Amino acid sequence: RKMHVMLVDPSLEDYHHVHPEPDGLNGLYRFRFTPRKAGSYSVYTEIVPLRSRRQVIATGALEVPGAPEAASFASSQVSEAGGLRFALSGVSERLRTGRDYRLELQVYDADGGAAKLETIMGARGHMVAFDAERRGFAHMHPVASVLGEKEESGPDAPLAFLFNVPNSGWYRIFAQVQVDGREVFGSFDLHLL
Repeated sequence: RKMHVMLVDPSLEDYHHVHPEPDGLNGLYRFRFTPRKAGSYSVYTEIVPLRSRRQVIATGALEVPGAPEAASFASSQVSEAGGLRFALSGVSERLRTGRDYRLELQVYDADGGAAKLETIMGARGHMVAFDAERRGFAHMHPVASVLGEKEESGPDAPLAFLFNVPNSGWYRIFAQVQVDGREVFGSFDLHLL
């Protein structure tokens, strides 16, 4: 995709990952999203210009009328959403900043079997982590795609991500997968020292 736009509300519960489409050849891109919460949504736009080939991130905010909810965190490595169960392994008791952690994502269907993940944005899954203050994010691609390796396919193939952040505190991680043509987002809370 040419552009990724990530939006998240103050409670870090309503996350959207959208891909704007060009509106003609004038450099204007448009997208739609339906907020489910009130408050100031943080907006992160990620692009890689062809000339520089370097990632550029623009930030902003979109105001949604109403009283915003505060974020609350509780350590979690299991999540349920859209009829799927998400599990995250590779999380040690004491995570520390500035270190690489290999997080493995497993996704199960309603019967408890491995979900049949479809390719989305060139991989079987993606993860995005936001810090508690929404100062920034980490957009994680599967390890295989980052290393230029062919990703294993099949329901039991590992789906691993490298997680490394510079600041201590709480992080909410959203795992994005596609099953039966629909995108589903699971979430996890991790605390780093």
